[in-house]
Amino acid sequence: MKIVLKLLILTGFMLGFVSCLSTVPPKRDFAFPQTGDISESGIVDVKDFTPVSLVFVKSTETIDTLGTRTGSKITYEMLMREAARLNADDVINIRIDINQVEQRLRRPNGQEVLVTTFNYTASGLAIRYTTAQPSSMPAPSSNVLSLQQAAGVQQ
Repeated sequence: MKIVLKLLILTGFMLGFVSCLSTVPPKRDFAFPQTGDISESGIVDVKDFTPVSLVFVKSTETIDTLGTRTGSKITYEMLMREAARLNADDVINIRIDINQVEQRLRRPNGQEVLVTTFNYTASGLAIRYTTAQPSSMPAPSSNVLSLQQAAGVQQ
């Protein structure tokens, strides 16, 4: 009798664990906020490239409650300038990290001001295209030549 009871309990636990597993994968709705559904995102040109180097950019922006803003956010152009120094054509796999710090400061006139500082750090992979396919879409690196000239890179 004890053996039958143990088998029933063991069978119940096994059925409970097995019933938790699902054989149907969950439906995932991948969408791009700018272009809608992934199937409507258009044609992306494929270009062969060689990696050049990782590039890093840092920037700081400060905003206070009085509306005073100093510094700047990180832009794609900043990463492209770093890539141009390496004679690269583009930057891919971009990651931007943000660290936010808030401080309450008291001005000499006694007014209390909340100052928010954003520390941005961006990284990406600088690449050089080996072949380029004709495209009807503007290339994201169309300003590389001018950036390379601004950085003083000889071609």
